[in-house]
Amino acid sequence: MNDIGAIILAAGMSKRMGQPKQFLNLHGKPLFRHAVETAVHSGLRPVGRSGRRTDRVT
Repeated sequence: MNDIGAIILAAGMSKRMGQPKQFLNLHGKPLFRHAVETAVHSGLRPVGRSGRRTDRVT
């Protein structure tokens, strides 16, 4: 049983990028989703998310 979890922080205005970084597309998926999937595939449970509009990432 793995007792280690992950909290992925996704916040900030990202003015230079023109849109929130967590929603930037990388290989067809938002960056935030890549971070969540990496945590899950590493065996980290549960994965928590924190940030502005992270509910948009499925």
